[in-house]
Amino acid sequence: MKLHNLFTPTLALPRQRGREYRVSGWELNRSIFVFLLAAWVSIAGGPVGQAQAQGKEKVPSHLTAIWEKAAINFQQGYYDEAISVYEKVIENGEYGDLVERAYFLLADCYFYKYRPSLASHFRSTIEAYQTAIHKYPYSAEVPKAYLQLGLLYQEMGYDYEALAYFNLVGKNYKNTPYIPYAHFYQGKICLSARQLDKAEGEFQKIISKFPQSKIIGEAYLGLIEVYIHRKSYEQAAQNLEKLLKLWPDAHQRWPVFLFFRGEAEMAARQYAPARADFLRYINITPNDDKDDLAIYKIAEAYEIEGKTHEAIKLYTFLTNFYPQSEGAVLARYRLIERIEWPDKTMQGGKVSFDARPYLDLIEKLQKYPLAEEAMARLALRYYEAGHAAESISWVQRFIERYPQSAYLASVLDVGQETLSSQARDLLSRRQYVEIINAYRKNDKIITGLKDGAFFYYLAGAFRELGVYDSAAHFYYQANKLGVKGEEGQRVLLDWADTAQRKSDYRTAGILLKRLISSPGTESILEKASGKLGQNYVLAGEWREGAHYLAWLVKKNPGKYMNPSLLYSWAYCTQRAGAEAQTRNILNTLTPLLGEKNDSDSLKTRIAELWVDLGDRQKEKRQFEAAIKDYRAALALAVPPEKRHGIHYKLADCYEALGKTAEAEVELTAITKTGDEFWKKVAQGRLQGIRLIVNVISQ
Repeated sequence: MKLHNLFTPTLALPRQRGREYRVSGWELNRSIFVFLLAAWVSIAGGPVGQAQAQGKEKVPSHLTAIWEKAAINFQQGYYDEAISVYEKVIENGEYGDLVERAYFLLADCYFYKYRPSLASHFRSTIEAYQTAIHKYPYSAEVPKAYLQLGLLYQEMGYDYEALAYFNLVGKNYKNTPYIPYAHFYQGKICLSARQLDKAEGEFQKIISKFPQSKIIGEAYLGLIEVYIHRKSYEQAAQNLEKLLKLWPDAHQRWPVFLFFRGEAEMAARQYAPARADFLRYINITPNDDKDDLAIYKIAEAYEIEGKTHEAIKLYTFLTNFYPQSEGAVLARYRLIERIEWPDKTMQGGKVSFDARPYLDLIEKLQKYPLAEEAMARLALRYYEAGHAAESISWVQRFIERYPQSAYLASVLDVGQETLSSQARDLLSRRQYVEIINAYRKNDKIITGLKDGAFFYYLAGAFRELGVYDSAAHFYYQANKLGVKGEEGQRVLLDWADTAQRKSDYRTAGILLKRLISSPGTESILEKASGKLGQNYVLAGEWREGAHYLAWLVKKNPGKYMNPSLLYSWAYCTQRAGAEAQTRNILNTLTPLLGEKNDSDSLKTRIAELWVDLGDRQKEKRQFEAAIKDYRAALALAVPPEKRHGIHYKLADCYEALGKTAEAEVELTAITKTGDEFWKKVAQGRLQGIRLIVNVISQ
């Protein structure tokens, strides 16, 4: 059975199902929410708090009344009315202290208003808090906002981001009342992930460092749950006693107290008290979705005591009246003698199977003889059916539950294949962050990787996000482990591309040369050859680049006589000072350009080479040759913002040759464009030329 989300958007203990025991009842959620709101109002300067009272003299009375009315609407759940007031305060911009609080209160309104439909308004709520924090980073309300952001991310299933926000509160806001809450929610996330040591540490921090906290009771319950998961029932019982001393009515405040105590009593073979506690739990929480487990526990206690008749009655009652419940699953295995394994069938090339018999074996009967094998088989079945997320989930649970199993090696193989398949799919859909999250959440699977396919896709995600150091690291890991087939060649190709992007041209050159010298797919080798030429250009190794690119074209002109490679060759020769060779290459290259096949960017770069050649000719006072080069540049449909300068240089050349009419034509061409600066420059020069012509003619 899938683990349910641990948190609600309010600061309240989580609702959990099954063996993920929950604290039931809206009263608890409500009480903690009210505490948080009260704490924030009193410390951060809430709608009717102390901070407002200090600034009342500066705020008109009519605005104070509206503000206080907004506070009442907020507390009563009329969020639209409160939002309207806060937006007006922000828009008005006066009374800075009110504006500051309005930003944070507006975010809180979104938080509570959109609780029922958080998925649809998640981004807008996040942005509201981030805007407030960005505008007022030193506000007393910031730590509470960070805590709310953590809850939002956790509610949406982003535990990694949620932990980051909770940790931020815990580390940077020591003197606020939110510290114990930050520890508490970190502990609950760790508990759900079965990181029991970390969870215990967080709960212990609250108990030892914040004994007066309003959430101390919930911290004890979290700690008790940790001990129950560890089957450390004596420690669980000790903490139950401590909690009872603090709150003699603990079972009424938190009915789950009775359930936990019943578990501890069962472990201590105190069956009669255990049955009594489970029965009280049922009476206090009628129709609760964990009542079936309490009934099962009562039946189990009867069975252990040898009262089989009573036990069978309760087991049968569970299967009849709670057929879909966890207690019924457990009860059925007390009643049946044989389990028939389902046969798989093929549909559309994928395995179709009924997972329920596997789940019945796995979910609750951890010690059942077939549970271990069932979990291993279920992970494989989901992989065969193409359900990567489910397969990985079951692999993770298997590793955690059966670390010494004989099936472990085969289960790890399934997990690695599934993880790589999932990463490849996510990369194709450009879901880069999801790949990185998969890496962070599946360390136990990744530790034993036998090939580098997953690292290759992970490196690709980092490369697309522009995190080139991490990308290079994982390309190295992928190459070290080895990747099968054509993807093994692409590891080197993409690694070289990443090295180029981070200006590590030496590494890129080594990788490309290594790839070219090895047998492989023709298309990849061709790309590698082109990239090596480009690498010489980027590295500034003009002579080596010109020599290499000339060798490529001579070796196979049909393959390498393409505009991109010829441009790189011309660029190298131009930088090396070989003007004649550059001009010859450009004359060969220009006819190869097509409107659809070559981008305007390439044409512009080729035009720049022509202009540079023209400039060199102009410096040598070889104006006719310079004019030809400038004309070649203009013929490449140079963007308007670059054409002005070329026309101006042409005018220089014509004027130097005494061809004033041609110079006037070039300057007139400039005046017909939309660039005001160049218009003025051209018009001024035209007037000068015409003045000189008039003087000479007179």
